[in-house]
Amino acid sequence: MSFETFSMSQNDGITQSEQEILNVPLGCATKTQRFWYMDGLLALGMGRFSFYSFLKDNYGVTMFSYCLLDQINEREDQSDMLFGEQVVSNLTQFTPMIRDYYSNEHYAVSLSRIQVEGEALDSYMFPIKMVVDTGSLITDLPSPVYNVLERKFLGVANELAWGRAINISDNYPCYIIDPDQISASSTITFTFQKDAKLILRPHNIWRYIDEDGAACFAFADASEASDLKINILGNIQQQGLRVIIDQTTEDRIGFDPLGC
Repeated sequence: MSFETFSMSQNDGITQSEQEILNVPLGCATKTQRFWYMDGLLALGMGRFSFYSFLKDNYGVTMFSYCLLDQINEREDQSDMLFGEQVVSNLTQFTPMIRDYYSNEHYAVSLSRIQVEGEALDSYMFPIKMVVDTGSLITDLPSPVYNVLERKFLGVANELAWGRAINISDNYPCYIIDPDQISASSTITFTFQKDAKLILRPHNIWRYIDEDGAACFAFADASEASDLKINILGNIQQQGLRVIIDQTTEDRIGFDPLGC
């Protein structure tokens, strides 16, 4: 473990400057189990080794946000991350964090409804507690919910004449199509506690794998996805909007569709 100085851009809307963040603990892992393929990881949860926790404890930062660009992005923009007080659009919808699911170090929310093109899934399957995670690629859902969604989107793909569904490296269903065909797919609306809505566009539903020339359904059965068997809102479903972690007056998570 060592301590380093980080430099971050500071912008108040009028001037821009550099802010030095002193004595940031920095280390390396030797027995990483779930992220063996990564060279490094910036922790942003609520654990004691988190960069956000360090900023909160030492600099009074109680809010941060990030924007993940779409997986198919022809612009030269970069995903960004903002720490500290910030302005969000009037379309931002907030939902409370919950503290009784999986771990107090993670950001968890309660999902109260899922709709596909306005048609709601059966209410008996809800609410669903889930972790909001940028380190997970796809969204993991309970078996009954996942099975219904899979059937619906097998039907969507059939109506769009995408051909035969195939399995690619344990991803199913996948279809050999051009990336621009994805935009014709249906949308999904996630409604969280306090009626906070997250609209998933086609590129938040299908993951395009360039090397295979295929679009794969970006959801999985949580009971089969990993040893943890937890429900997760993955990063493909978070792309194209700003996600806000706000602990200023209450613990809540916001979704800003205009934040990117």
